[in-house]
Amino acid sequence: MRKYLICIAASCFVLAGCSGHQAAPAPGAGNTQSGHAFKPDVVQNGNSPIFWTQFPWGDTNVANQVNGIVTGSDKNVWYTDYNGHALIKMQMTGHATLFPLTFGTNTNFYPGNLTVGKDGKFYIGAYGNPGFLGVATTSGSFSVKTIPSGDLSAAGRLTLGPDGNVWFTEQAHIAKITTSGTITEFAYADGNVSNTYGAIATGSDGDLWVTEYNDNVIDDVDPSDGSMTQYPLPCAPIGLVSAKDGNLWAPCNNNLLIRITTSGTVTSVQNFFGTDGYPGGFTLGPDGNPWYTTSNHNMIATFNIAKNQLNVFFPPTAQGNSYALTAGPDGNMWANDSLGKTDIYIINPLGVSPSSVTFHVGNTQNLTVTEKGTTAWTATSSNPGVASVAQGSPSNKFVLTANGLGNTTVTIKDAIGNSFAVKVKVD
Repeated sequence: MRKYLICIAASCFVLAGCSGHQAAPAPGAGNTQSGHAFKPDVVQNGNSPIFWTQFPWGDTNVANQVNGIVTGSDKNVWYTDYNGHALIKMQMTGHATLFPLTFGTNTNFYPGNLTVGKDGKFYIGAYGNPGFLGVATTSGSFSVKTIPSGDLSAAGRLTLGPDGNVWFTEQAHIAKITTSGTITEFAYADGNVSNTYGAIATGSDGDLWVTEYNDNVIDDVDPSDGSMTQYPLPCAPIGLVSAKDGNLWAPCNNNLLIRITTSGTVTSVQNFFGTDGYPGGFTLGPDGNPWYTTSNHNMIATFNIAKNQLNVFFPPTAQGNSYALTAGPDGNMWANDSLGKTDIYIINPLGVSPSSVTFHVGNTQNLTVTEKGTTAWTATSSNPGVASVAQGSPSNKFVLTANGLGNTTVTIKDAIGNSFAVKVKVD
């Protein structure tokens, strides 16, 4: 793993490229999709920690663009394909299923971002279809709902609001849709009619917070009546999340991260992505920190709020750039890149120390497991006559006992299928 430490004033930022332990499984026998035959393994296995796994994201046309990605109510990863007019489901095995998005008399729907409603359905913004919002189920059925004003949701964001409705940004409005399909719109208080990249999130105060990209402002929206209080921002915001510290965080197109309190106080943090790229794919990670991609590089990053530290991670594919990012149902970060790959960053890899053991008959050896967020594992020996393994104390300790000459493999597994193979020799 390579690290670069950057300190400015009292703040330190770490850029870490975890390219030393990567896995890019090759296609093999299994499910087929768009001419591919593949069944890659998302879970870790082998005798070293794996920080990445990667596989095709479901289409041979790599020019297609993923605009939004989420974890569905069915615990699969779902994402939109703009050029392919499709919604794609990816299972944890890597098998992808494409659902075409058309309406009316075979009119193509150009999907943008999406979110999951309290009814488990997907609510999808429209890039090239003014006046419509898409709604899809996990079985692939699709319909559109008519936006009363005919406004365009474009590249705007959507979120599940505190009132159980889905809220989304339009060019000239903030809008909500009920599970029955009723859409209500609220014009921006400042008269903005071109908020193409508006982002939205539910704040810790129970209000909706909405960014206006071209006006450099953020709106505090009361979900009960749509009334807005506006606060100025020092830059053009590109995304928005409500993080674990109770504040709102947004990336900007001038290489700033900004923190906004629910009282409207703004603090800027330099993000060190460089002037040739700006943050995108902004989302909340399973650790409660902001995670995001950058426009001109294939990398993902997270800002550790507690440590005031930026960490950058490089997928196996060095070229291209990452479009969209989300926290997957497996607790890892899933990104789709411009080269037609799904890149999965494994946040808490499974490690065992030592990774290989050579000892003598009658001797014992402790094995120590490391896997953040996990407290129980199982261990088996392929040849107990050579060396047996037993649970030690605490739970991340296992005890090897050498019983006879020869070689064996001790495999340590967690409950979701990650495994680590320790090579053992008794001489």
